[in-house]
Amino acid sequence: MPAIREAVGFQSDTVTTTAKTLTDLGFAAADLVPLAGKHPRQEMEVFVSVETQTVRWRLDGGTAGTASGHAIAADGSQSVVARDLSNFSIIAQSGTATLQVTVFRGEP
Repeated sequence: MPAIREAVGFQSDTVTTTAKTLTDLGFAAADLVPLAGKHPRQEMEVFVSVETQTVRWRLDGGTAGTASGHAIAADGSQSVVARDLSNFSIIAQSGTATLQVTVFRGEP
């Protein structure tokens, strides 16, 4: 059976060579973690579309850097599923990148 996900927020923003978290992009901290009392394996997902410039992201608690982290090329997109998105950070590899970002919450 496919995963059931509900969009909990959308943000359109830019990121430069200074890393941003999802709360920096405008998401509420409560929207980045599973809801208490719900499915014990509830998952979070962030979907990032990059319009300009390559970006890099990290989820392990470290800060994304211009030369470290997973890359998403300009005009590319990527979905990241995790238990908790609080540690997600993203940075432009150079210049300014325009992002479209949606956060989802759901059950596997």
